[in-house]
Amino acid sequence: MRFSELSSYLERLEKTASRNQMTEILAEFLGKLSVDEVDKACYLVLGRLGPLYETVEFNLAEKMMIRVLAEAFGVDDKEAWQRYKGTGDLGVVAEQLRVSFGRSELRGGLSVEEVFAKLLEIAGAEGTGSQEVKVLKMAELLRSLGSLSNRYVTRIPLGQLRLGFSDVTLIDALSWVFKGDKSVSDEIRAKFNICPDIGLLAVKLRRKGLRDLKEVELAVGHPIRSALAERLPSAEKIVEKLGKFAVEPKVDGLRVQIHLSKSSKFKAQSSKSDNQNDLFGKESGIDPDVLVRIFSRNMADSTHMFPEIVVAAQKLPVESAILDGEAIAFNPDTEEFLPFQETMQRKRKYRVVEKSKKIPLKVFVFDILFLNGRSLLDESFVERRKGLEGVVRGGVIELIRHQVVSSQDKLRELFDLYISEGLEGVMCKKLDTPYQAGARNFDWIKYKRGTEGKGLPDTVDGLVLGYYAGRGQRAKFGVGAFLVGVYNSDSDIFETVAKVGTGLTDSQWEEFMKRVKGLQVKDRPKQYLIDKALTCDFWVRPGLVVEIDADEITRSPVHTAGRDLEVEEVRDSGMSLRFPRLVCFREKQLEEVTTAKEILAMYRMQKK
Repeated sequence: MRFSELSSYLERLEKTASRNQMTEILAEFLGKLSVDEVDKACYLVLGRLGPLYETVEFNLAEKMMIRVLAEAFGVDDKEAWQRYKGTGDLGVVAEQLRVSFGRSELRGGLSVEEVFAKLLEIAGAEGTGSQEVKVLKMAELLRSLGSLSNRYVTRIPLGQLRLGFSDVTLIDALSWVFKGDKSVSDEIRAKFNICPDIGLLAVKLRRKGLRDLKEVELAVGHPIRSALAERLPSAEKIVEKLGKFAVEPKVDGLRVQIHLSKSSKFKAQSSKSDNQNDLFGKESGIDPDVLVRIFSRNMADSTHMFPEIVVAAQKLPVESAILDGEAIAFNPDTEEFLPFQETMQRKRKYRVVEKSKKIPLKVFVFDILFLNGRSLLDESFVERRKGLEGVVRGGVIELIRHQVVSSQDKLRELFDLYISEGLEGVMCKKLDTPYQAGARNFDWIKYKRGTEGKGLPDTVDGLVLGYYAGRGQRAKFGVGAFLVGVYNSDSDIFETVAKVGTGLTDSQWEEFMKRVKGLQVKDRPKQYLIDKALTCDFWVRPGLVVEIDADEITRSPVHTAGRDLEVEEVRDSGMSLRFPRLVCFREKQLEEVTTAKEILAMYRMQKK
């Protein structure tokens, strides 16, 4: 397929608000692609050059893209900047300049595979003079494409494709290609949960259909979408739901999925960080022949952030394993856990080894998903725990405490103990269930501080949708409040739940503005459902997740969370957080944002 044809599909998608219509357009598009190009096309329509866990950094910010446009079309930087100020979209500026440059529509043109290869080459430029190489090669690429193609090729390196759909919609589209409906979406999604590479799955489907898809299995090096916990309002309800169950402390840290292989085959197949001594230096004690990958909750490769975890994982008495756990900072002198904000300081690109000495981590491992070449996903929790006990011996990687209970009194006793240690609460887990990747259900139930009180049963992970100009004292920050949304998983949109404007420190407002820089867009993203009474001064594309606490959930005439759930409690209204306040900034996938259905469940819990 020519990239010009792909661009026509992107334009149709950009003009479409309905998720169902988007699915049909994507299905039509996917059906025209060959086996060799379908994976590249899937990544490109998502604005990427690979799966989430192999994110390729372009390092082409707006100022550099201005240089690209000036180089490509023979204008000076000032003209490009003026056009950008007027449109708020460098993709549109590139389209306009291409028209002015002449021959805006080219016959034939580059194929999807050729554009993909050129973008990959641009992203891969490193070392001395790499910025100039990126500018020249990107300018050359833009000149070789028509005006519409320029719009989308410019947006991709900037992370601003703005089409309003995710991997979830692509999964539905793949089902439409092969069945004419969504009947096999769940089957495709189940494979995506253990191999979150939509391009790879598309290739499998294009090659031999569902038969080839069945061959996709759990593998070291491919992150697994994390199992997630539900909530219940009381210890009594938890015992009633689970009967006899395991209780573990709930650690407020960074979710880490540790992949380990001592196989030379896995090392040869790895595409990133092959020489781990290059990451941390020879003094780190890392064995270059034992490969470790560490993935975050949002499936980003975070190996380079945690040298001590790499060293500890390499010493585990196994040939291969995938472990699920939580990393938390601690004080080695007092052995006390540190607040989440201090743990977050370990998420960094530079001076990693130095920081690891100042803020050491412990990883509390609570599950094992793969051991010595065999998937354990279908094993019961009890059997997985036995496997885990034979692998983890203590130290940096520690086995989480674990006790089987069946009474409210014992549950509350453990809850009080863990709270006294500065932890969040407890996790309660069914004993006989498999590990359900990507699922949130009552196999795991979290029970946190405040769950039984009158307040909010749990904090909310919300998406920042936009913000309002600062006035008075806050004028110096440029922001006075921000709008937070939750995820409607049925329609793949975000609905408003809170306007947060109080309780932030000066440093938090400064941090907020740093984080939204680069995410600002001129127009409201179409996947946001917002009442006109809450129109923002500045819009922010999906990318910034915040953890919000509040006193309670109430019905709201202006907030849109849950408006379309068609349940009696919130009929003809939405739901909102009363007295919302920022807890912290989170590193999460957009699909992991709290859902409108979860807000409704918490609203109901308040009333019990």
